[in-house]
Amino acid sequence: NPLVTVFLAVLVLEERLSALMVLGIFLSLCGPLLIVMKEEVRDGPPVTCDDSGKIDRRILYRGMLYGIGTALFWGSSAIFIKLAVRGGGSPFTGTLVAYLAASLFVSPSLLRRKKRKEIFETEPKLFRMALLSGMCTNVAQLMRFIALAYGSVIVVSLMGRTVPLWVLIFSFLFNRELESFSRWVILGSTLLFSGTLLIIFS
Repeated sequence: NPLVTVFLAVLVLEERLSALMVLGIFLSLCGPLLIVMKEEVRDGPPVTCDDSGKIDRRILYRGMLYGIGTALFWGSSAIFIKLAVRGGGSPFTGTLVAYLAASLFVSPSLLRRKKRKEIFETEPKLFRMALLSGMCTNVAQLMRFIALAYGSVIVVSLMGRTVPLWVLIFSFLFNRELESFSRWVILGSTLLFSGTLLIIFS
């Protein structure tokens, strides 16, 4: 998504790239690519990760496919947000509209009995975790709208590239038995973070 965002920001919003920004973008993209290319994978039944910490190849490729779709839509969304807030729109209103649109898109799935059952018969603990996740996502989205209202689309969007670093930290604290923490994951995250720092201070 940073490539989509940067391309559209330069093309539509006429933002400019410095040499340090280009280097930062390169490093931030090399991080995830290094993880994908060097991280050990496994064969067998589709699971996220086995006891040895090896990632399932099919899950990895499926995630990459969905990730490409996410990059296209999420990357272009920053441009529309910037155009909206620059035209006088409120970040709070924008967040509300975004979630209403998402709700309208997802709500037809509730017509399926299986989906309703998943929601209303979920274990209380899992339901609370889902609510907490939704709240964190909502706050993060609001802060993204506010940041885009005041800052450059390129800088704000690429600062969001530090998300994998925080995911790595929180996964180590709360989910270490299910995630991989190989040297390639750590090195890739370091490259990503270093690239983001170059972008911020360029």
